[in-house]
Amino acid sequence: MTEAVIVALISGLCVAVPSVITTMFSNNKANTLMNYRIDELTKKVEKHNNVVERMALQERETKAIWKRIDEIKEELEKELATNRVDAVYGDIHFVDGNDLGKCVRYYSSRLFNRSWMRLGFMPAHPSFYCRKIIYDKYGGFDLSYKIASDFECLLRFIFVHKIQTTYIPMDFVTMRTGGTSTSGFASHKQIISDHQKAFKRNGIYSNVFLESLRYIYKIHEILLTKITR
Repeated sequence: MTEAVIVALISGLCVAVPSVITTMFSNNKANTLMNYRIDELTKKVEKHNNVVERMALQERETKAIWKRIDEIKEELEKELATNRVDAVYGDIHFVDGNDLGKCVRYYSSRLFNRSWMRLGFMPAHPSFYCRKIIYDKYGGFDLSYKIASDFECLLRFIFVHKIQTTYIPMDFVTMRTGGTSTSGFASHKQIISDHQKAFKRNGIYSNVFLESLRYIYKIHEILLTKITR
């Protein structure tokens, strides 16, 4: 092999090798970019699919809620039309504030009795539906109570004026925990204070000891919920 040929080969290699390396680097960069774009597109597709699934789930849940509302309205109308009652009430359940599918307490009004109000019991007030004439006749909510204006109102209606009520065995309301009346020891202390004020204002004898007995039932209710739900 002549010296000229060797020089030509070396020169060719000097030109070709960088070109090949550059081409390989460019292809690798292009592949990396393509893979990145594919990954991003995959994420967007998955996000879109998740949104579609959530929307479908939300739509089903909304339909179920409206169906439940219609059932409750039908039952309320039937009870108020066929029975000579002034008010009706049912059950409610509390859910975890961060997990709406987790029931932490089922508050049933099934065992409620008028005489129990002396101990601080009342029907589940969010499920309480009353005729307007009762509010017109006996007054509405007294907002001077910090928490328990609902208790004072129902105490006045049910215990003092003995309005006619009936229980409907249905779960009326879903409530989150963490509201003013379920925010800890301070709220329970205020509730007892409000209740004692309500008893005194309406001429009903009670005391803190009698009212504290209802917490035994409340603990039982919470434990029963954990076991059965």
